[in-house]
Amino acid sequence: MRPLRLTLGGLRSYRDPQTIDFSDTKLMAIVGDTGAGKSSILEAVTYALYGRSTWSGQPGDLISHYADTMRVELEFKADGGHWRVVRSMSHGSQAAVHHLEQVDGDEKVDGKAAVNQRIQQLIGLDDDAFLRTVLLPQGRFAELLTVTPTERTRILKNLFAVDRLVEVRERAQSLHDDLQPQLAALELRRGNLLDDPVAVAEEAEQRAASAESRVAVLTELTEEITALGDGARDARDRATRLRQGAAKVDPSGFGEHLTSLQELLPVAEDLDARMTRARESLEELGAELATAREELAGAESELGKLEDLTASRGSAEAIAGLIAGLHQLVERVVVRRGEVEAAEADLADKKERASTAAAEATEAAEAAKAAGAQSDAAAERLRLAADAATRARDAHEKLAGTENALADARSALESKIADAATANEDAASAKVALDQARAGFEMAQRANHAAAAAAGLHSGDACPVCERDLPEGFSPPVAPQLDEARERVEQAQGAHDEAQGRAAAAGARLEATEKAVADAEAAHDKAAPESAEALGKAAEALGTEIDAEMLGELDTLLAPLRDEAEVATASASELAGAAEAARNDLTGSATAAKHAEKTLADRHGALREVTDDATAAADDVEERALSLPARWQPDLPDLRAAVTDTDPGSVVIDLTPLLEEMAEGLDRLRGLAAEVDARGKKREEQREVVDGLAKECRESVDEPQDEAVSRLTVLASRTADLASDLGTEALPTSPEDRAGLASCVAWAEAVVARASDLATQAAGAAAAADEEADEQERRARTLLGEHDLADKAALEEARAAAMADQKSAARDGKAARDQIPVVTDLDTRIPQCREFLDTLELVRSKLLDSAFINHLITRRQRTLLGVATSILSEVTSGRFGFSADFEVVDQQSGQPRSPRTLSGGESFLASLSLALAMVELAARAGGRLDALFLDEGFGALDADSLDAALDALESRAAKGRLVVVISHVKAVAERIPNVLAVASSPTGTKVGWLTQADRAELVDGDIEASLAGLLA
Repeated sequence: MRPLRLTLGGLRSYRDPQTIDFSDTKLMAIVGDTGAGKSSILEAVTYALYGRSTWSGQPGDLISHYADTMRVELEFKADGGHWRVVRSMSHGSQAAVHHLEQVDGDEKVDGKAAVNQRIQQLIGLDDDAFLRTVLLPQGRFAELLTVTPTERTRILKNLFAVDRLVEVRERAQSLHDDLQPQLAALELRRGNLLDDPVAVAEEAEQRAASAESRVAVLTELTEEITALGDGARDARDRATRLRQGAAKVDPSGFGEHLTSLQELLPVAEDLDARMTRARESLEELGAELATAREELAGAESELGKLEDLTASRGSAEAIAGLIAGLHQLVERVVVRRGEVEAAEADLADKKERASTAAAEATEAAEAAKAAGAQSDAAAERLRLAADAATRARDAHEKLAGTENALADARSALESKIADAATANEDAASAKVALDQARAGFEMAQRANHAAAAAAGLHSGDACPVCERDLPEGFSPPVAPQLDEARERVEQAQGAHDEAQGRAAAAGARLEATEKAVADAEAAHDKAAPESAEALGKAAEALGTEIDAEMLGELDTLLAPLRDEAEVATASASELAGAAEAARNDLTGSATAAKHAEKTLADRHGALREVTDDATAAADDVEERALSLPARWQPDLPDLRAAVTDTDPGSVVIDLTPLLEEMAEGLDRLRGLAAEVDARGKKREEQREVVDGLAKECRESVDEPQDEAVSRLTVLASRTADLASDLGTEALPTSPEDRAGLASCVAWAEAVVARASDLATQAAGAAAAADEEADEQERRARTLLGEHDLADKAALEEARAAAMADQKSAARDGKAARDQIPVVTDLDTRIPQCREFLDTLELVRSKLLDSAFINHLITRRQRTLLGVATSILSEVTSGRFGFSADFEVVDQQSGQPRSPRTLSGGESFLASLSLALAMVELAARAGGRLDALFLDEGFGALDADSLDAALDALESRAAKGRLVVVISHVKAVAERIPNVLAVASSPTGTKVGWLTQADRAELVDGDIEASLAGLLA
């Protein structure tokens, strides 16, 4: 596992998100003041990977007091992949987030337990093992040395990937369990198949060939027997049809119909003679009727038809009435025309009066309009001047206000500058006092080392030197100077923090006051030109020079303009009254003219109405006269001209002669029409005589003839059918001239004779057909006997049995052939499966052997201790190494030492050597550990040991692994090329990489006192 990028926020002193990029870094140091947040970086890594803290295990302890939510995101490489884990939790009810995703893949995991399990699989270590091998928190370096052998073995199993062997064993067991039932299923399936499907297929093919031959023979025989049976059946059917046809044409049943036709011949001759005489009389009466119709037609040609002449006389009478009405309408037109002329004269007089009143009203309106415009202009000048003067006064007052505000702000600024200077001096004095107290405390620690190490311990606690339990009655050494020095540091720290707070507050107030001064200056700079501009516009509007002092007396400034506006208003009001009076006169004259116009319009309307009525009446008379036939149209004058000329005398017309002539014509037409009717009735009476004779002919001759012919047609049709069966020529099925009685008698006699002859021929042909059927049946019985078959049913049964044998053999052969590839495959796979199951069982049984696992762990532990001894010997100049029991061996005396008896520096070097050895071995095995985090521990080393330890770290980092060191020791920051500075600020901890110049300043100065400015 190698971290690439860490982002943390809301965690302990990290209020705002901070990001640390490890991707291009191999060896790095993290430096900063005590409590600045260095170790919190390791807490963030632990929380990101395992969702816990390093000391209490509770992630909620990590949430900042200044934030509601803690969020950590870590990108890292593990197990060949690039991963990103995101975790967050809050003080409130908001749900925690635990999310892991593969950046270069598709895998995603959510939920605390699932994410923890997957990360443990990727890294190969649980959280406890991780804190003892990869990330070593402050004060817990020696835990891997001091844990019980059982716990150490558990950690090493994870480190050495022994869990992979367990996975192999479980995988082998799982495969064995999965394959065992599959093998049983294969064996069961093989047992249900044929032992030798090839032999079975060959035997089935032989049976199929024999059955196929038998089917062919029986099929041929079936076809022959079927053909003979069909021939015999056809012969029997033909004999039956011939006998039935002969019976149907027996002439004895049709003799009476022939006799009835023969008896109709004399009756028909008598009726034909009577019909001839009646038709000649009908033709004579028709000629007389035609003569009467010609005479009537001549009269109608001269006078018109009777109904037309009757209508024309009615129309002529109506025209006479319309002419009388037209004469009255023309007299009314004369009266209306005189009324129109009187109204036209009255209207001309009233229009002249209205024209004079309009000219006077226009002149008065123009004068009033000009006066109103002058009044409005004067009022507008007064309004504009008042507005400009008011704005100028307001701008002047605003300018005065900004001048007062600017003076107040500048006075406040001087006070805030003095307060800030005093607060900064107090903070600087408090910092000096804090540095002096810390220096005194360090001197007291060195003078009272034992008391400092035992501070806060009680009987039963672990000794910080040998880690054994402190005895009963133990009390730490008394060091009053150390307690006093610690108390002075705490007091100085409190005073320093309070002074820093006051300085920050004073600085904030000073900054706010400076902004207020700037705002006041800007407001004054804006108000001054605005006031001057407003004063100039007011002077322009007033038409006189003014200054700011005069703006207090606005009434006095506006008085001239106000007087001018009042005079103009009075003049406009007087002229407006005169214009109103002129408009009233115009209205009266216009109203009288409109009344006269209306009267004239009414007179014109009345004239048009009576004229239209007279014209319509004249048109109606003329239209009706033209609608009469030309023979009866009256001679009329131009009636429309009579209406236009208003001459009533020209429309007096007498139509009496015309009406009398029309009455004489009507009498003549009625006499001729009566003669035509009488002639027509006689002709119809003779037609009824002819129709009676025709009916008698139908009933006495035609209908009996049709009945006899229809019956004999049946005999003719049957005779034709029998002739067709015999293959001879047949007679027509109906007579050529069905209407001719003689033709029908001759046809009937021929049909009866032909029917008798064909009946005799049919009897002989039927006997011959029976003999042919008997021969076909004898041949069929002979063929069946040759094959030992009783009848056709036995033949069909034998053929069906042969076909069933053929299908059964083919089915058996196909089933056997289908099993051949399956049996071949199963006979190959089953032995292979048995062999693979035996191998899985061997792997599973060997990996169940604890001796094998323990042997593997022992060998790898020996390798680990060998590498750790090499590193420890290197960093201690050959003085120490490791024994097989993880005890430290003094290589000079050969004596082992328990880790609990080592000094702080020796314990740190031993733990460091063991951690580097585990990283080395993990890398050799394909590696799950590519990072190491060390929190403090270097302070207990002398200069030579420190150099040796840093050399060892540099050599491992050079191989691409990440080594992170947290320390206060100057030499660490000096030797390590990449230094991350951690510093406190009012908004939380900030981090940043130091430049080469920053590192030089850090090494030359005090490591804690210099950090504050490096990140500024």
